[in-house]
Amino acid sequence: AMVTNPGDVPAWPRWKVTGPCSGAVLTVDGHSIAIPVALPAFTSVYIHTEPPDVFGDFLESKWDIMTGAVDFAPVPVGATVPVTAQVTSPAAGAQVTMTITPRYERAW
Repeated sequence: AMVTNPGDVPAWPRWKVTGPCSGAVLTVDGHSIAIPVALPAFTSVYIHTEPPDVFGDFLESKWDIMTGAVDFAPVPVGATVPVTAQVTSPAAGAQVTMTITPRYERAW
């Protein structure tokens, strides 16, 4: 998919990866984040890229699973960039969502 940041400030993605799957690689404009572990059904991992945080459904830290690539990157100001989510061995119910919140320095 292509994602556009219409804001005046870089927009940092927030990801949610829900199992069942055996791993995932999330990429924004060539910068990748890897989740190299299996996620059971109905279990989610949340990745906030600024400030960086990785946690589970009960707000427990999940930094320990981040043993692969951790190259957090924003969607640049005014740019449209490619975003991909590669999920390994997904089963019914597996999904990935990514959101950004465009921010503005001023109202005009």
